[in-house]
Amino acid sequence: MTIAKYTKDAYLEPLLLRLPDAMFDPAWLAQEGYQRDRPPFPMFTDFKHFFQPPVNEAAAPQMLGFDGFFKGAYSYHFHNFWWVPFDPARNFPDLGPRFKDGEIKARMKLKADAAAEAARATKAAAAGGRKGAQDPVADEAHRKQAALRAKATKVSLEATSEDLKEFEREDQDVSMDSRDLAWSAVLKRSFEAYIRGERPNMYGEWLKWQ
Repeated sequence: MTIAKYTKDAYLEPLLLRLPDAMFDPAWLAQEGYQRDRPPFPMFTDFKHFFQPPVNEAAAPQMLGFDGFFKGAYSYHFHNFWWVPFDPARNFPDLGPRFKDGEIKARMKLKADAAAEAARATKAAAAGGRKGAQDPVADEAHRKQAALRAKATKVSLEATSEDLKEFEREDQDVSMDSRDLAWSAVLKRSFEAYIRGERPNMYGEWLKWQ
């Protein structure tokens, strides 16, 4: 907006080629209440619909896939929602056997860190909210948290192939999947499939690992 006004005031408009908003920020105008008579598809009236489509439109992402998501647009971006996982049931990269062991070890460490943090919070609550270096209960909680984190790091680094398989079985539960996947989950899984070499990208190119 600002740069368009500047080039107009400076009589420099021919320097810039202005293209339709739908090619670069397809959800913006509809989300702001504009161009709703013939909007690009999918029509997002709120940026959260990328992560949580309305119930009456929830079947579209899985039916149409990546090819049906703002076809022809060069880019898409959403505002905020940085705290929302793209794929709640599989909130981790799934890039195939080439990267699998490292991914599982990282997930093991994250889970152990979360358990350590929960233990620290429980100890802090039990201490009645007392804080400070002079609080022996809080100090002990911090020591235990550090010990658990160190143990988690050791476990994730020294895990055997059987440990990794067992963790993966426990960490993946298809019952957590939504019946209708959101656009965010469909796009994430499509990109992962491309990295794994299971499908071509949007230009028809296949990724082949040597």
